[in-house]
Amino acid sequence: RHAYNIPVGINVGVNKAQIQHASVTVLVLIIKLKK
Repeated sequence: RHAYNIPVGINVGVNKAQIQHASVTVLVLIIKLKK
């Protein structure tokens, strides 16, 4: 059971990183469009 929790934690971390990266990309696009 403990060995199963480790990959789940990694997946959650990856998902959070992808969400943050996506929001940063959107912000950059908005800034470029405003210029």
